[in-house]
Amino acid sequence: MKFSRKKAIKRSLLAGKSTEIYMQNDNENSIDSIASQTLIYPQGFSLVGNSSGIIKNLGGFKKSHKLPDEINAATQNFVARIGADEVRETADVLFSKMRLGLGYKRRNISASEESGVYVILTPDFTLNISIEINPNSIAGYLIVTEVTNIENPDLIIAEEFASVFERCFDKVIIDFPCGISVEDIIDKIEDYEDQAAVSVDYPADASFCTVNFKGLSAMIRINSSSLNLTFVDTQPMQTIVEACRSMSCFFNPEVQ
Repeated sequence: MKFSRKKAIKRSLLAGKSTEIYMQNDNENSIDSIASQTLIYPQGFSLVGNSSGIIKNLGGFKKSHKLPDEINAATQNFVARIGADEVRETADVLFSKMRLGLGYKRRNISASEESGVYVILTPDFTLNISIEINPNSIAGYLIVTEVTNIENPDLIIAEEFASVFERCFDKVIIDFPCGISVEDIIDKIEDYEDQAAVSVDYPADASFCTVNFKGLSAMIRINSSSLNLTFVDTQPMQTIVEACRSMSCFFNPEVQ
C-alpha cells in the first residue's frame, strides 16, 4: 500500500489519549501536537537496533580463521568482510519491506554499499546497516540497523512504519544541536510534583544524569549534547514512541 502522510497521521500510533507523562497544552489531543511532542529533535533523532550472533557462524568464516581476541580496526574489518553476506541479506529484506510497506517507487528508494555499510536512502529517512564485534561478547557480532536523517517525523509514528520495523530497535539517540543544560533537566525533574513517577541520579559535577520513569523498562542517560534511551531488548514502535512522548516535557527545551 502506498504510504500517505495524511493517512498515516490519522492512523498514528498515538491517536488515543495516553496516561503517560507529557506536556499539557491547549491542543494536547490533536495529532499534530502529539507528533511534535513525540520527536524531541527530529533532525537529531535516530533509532538503533542490534541483532546478535556468533562470529564463527558467519558465512565467510573459515576453519583457518582465528577468532578476534580484541576489538580494533583490523578485527572489525575482518568481521565486516566475513559477515558481508549476512549484512546484505538483512539489507535486502528491509529494502523489500520498505518498498512495499511504505509505497516507495524505484526513483524514491536506493541502496548502496561502502566499506561494509549498506545505506538505503528514501525521501523520509536514511537506513544504515552494518556489522561489528559485540563489545559485550568478543566471540559474537552485532548487525546494527539505524534509522537516521529523519525528514518526515510523522512517518515514524505511523502504523506503516511500525509494520516494516516491527521490533527492530532497542535504542533511541537524540542529539541536541544547540546543547542543553543538564542542570536544568535535573532541577525540572526534582521539582516535578509527582516524585513517584520519575526520578533522577547524577554525579557531583552534574555532567550527565540518568533518569528513571515509573513503568518504563529502559535506561535514560543524558549529557549536554545527547540523550540515549536504551531498552533491555528490541521493542514495538508504539512502546518507543510512547516513551519519547513521556520524556518530551522534561528533555525538550522548546516545549515549555
